[in-house]
Formats: sequence, C-alpha cells, structure tokens
Amino acid sequence: MDETEKENSEVLEDLLSEYFGHPLDLNALSNYDRAAMAYFTDARVARQPRLHITLSLEITEAQS
Repeated sequence: MDETEKENSEVLEDLLSEYFGHPLDLNALSNYDRAAMAYFTDARVARQPRLHITLSLEITEAQS
C-alpha cells in the first residue's frame, strides 16, 4: 500500500466513524446491487458523481 492509498484509507475510516457508517460486505450484495455499484462508481459513466437530495419534512407540529 503506497502513501496515497494509506491516506485515502484513513480518510475513509474517519468518515465512516463520523457518520456511523460501515464498510459493505460485497459478497452479501445481490447481483443487481453489484452491477449498480459498478455502474454508478465508474467515472467514465457517471456524469455527475455527486448525490443531491431534497428532504420534505412535515414541520407544522414542531412548534413548541
């Protein structure tokens, strides 16, 4: 493992810890999931590699 890979690994570990994540067990994924991961993580295919989401929350009852 070279220095860059080691740094990337440490960054990933930090992110997983900060957001309570865990590494995926690729063997436990379905064929569809593995195919989707291959598609969406291929920089030659994914034109926009960022995920954008919008949340819609009912807040009328949140008033104190």
